[in-house]
Amino acid sequence: MARQRQVVSHKVPLDSANLCNSFWSNSLIFPLYAATASLMVIFLGVLWASSYGLRWHAFWFKTTPNEPEYASETHSVAAHVEKHGGRTIFAFKIARLAGCLTLLSLSLFSLVVDKDDGEETEALQASAHQAAMCVTYFYALFLAILSITGTWKWSRVIIKHVNTVLLCALGVYFYRDVFPLATFARTPMDFAEGRLLWAKIINLFAVAVVIPLFVPCQYIPVDPKNPMRSTPEQTALIISMVFYFCLDPLIFLAYRIPHLNFDRLPPLADYGYTENLKADVFPHSDVFAGKKCHVFFVFVWVYRWTVLGMTVMLIIVALSAFISPIGSNRLLR
Repeated sequence: MARQRQVVSHKVPLDSANLCNSFWSNSLIFPLYAATASLMVIFLGVLWASSYGLRWHAFWFKTTPNEPEYASETHSVAAHVEKHGGRTIFAFKIARLAGCLTLLSLSLFSLVVDKDDGEETEALQASAHQAAMCVTYFYALFLAILSITGTWKWSRVIIKHVNTVLLCALGVYFYRDVFPLATFARTPMDFAEGRLLWAKIINLFAVAVVIPLFVPCQYIPVDPKNPMRSTPEQTALIISMVFYFCLDPLIFLAYRIPHLNFDRLPPLADYGYTENLKADVFPHSDVFAGKKCHVFFVFVWVYRWTVLGMTVMLIIVALSAFISPIGSNRLLR
């Protein structure tokens, strides 16, 4: 009897450890990891934008410390909407908020009504995974609310975090439930949810992909004190920038008339004006100010985000060349 008790006492910790490991390694927990990382980044951003962060930045980079910017009181709803980019952009933000609320409601419904007929351990794991998704969607909903009620500067930052978390959740569902439909030997992992699963995926696709691709970009002048007329490139949709739809009116106009005068071309973007380029480049290349860096590294630093984006795109293009041979290899095996 004592020996049996000893065996049982050794089995319980082992099962608990396996349960814990399987919970944290499940793919449904990955969106929660993304939400946690997003929360940490936002916290660091708030800390960096505070008075202490500005003082540390001024001390480290030998600059004059600036006062932190606080949200100005806006007594008019119309003025608040205008600061967020206008009615169209604000409507997309409300649609994102409604989508996050729908996702949270569907996940809560799955958590409440889901009753697994399997073992108690499997039912506990399924409930824990649904609870993790509920926490993730609640975080996304909270950020969506902040993107509407906060200032337009923080709204731009928060929307990027919302899109990242939702894209991570969509990628997990695509791997678990959509990709197996293209195979012969695999089945969707969450097939037991039935129509509720596809309602989640469709809603998640709309919020994480459709809305970011079709929301217009907000025009933000380089010099807020001297705003200029925006160009179609600066306010175009992301999907329009990908396929260059923003140039269609100009191309059709040039096709209909015998000669296109230069005054009918779109205006130059404000970031292309000489005075703005000078303000960006001269602090890093002015020899009279003691700058002795090579001009190549100056331009690489000034256009670092453009160079980084082009580098990432080239890497993606190079890796995509392996898709066809790998697909043929896996198909013929």
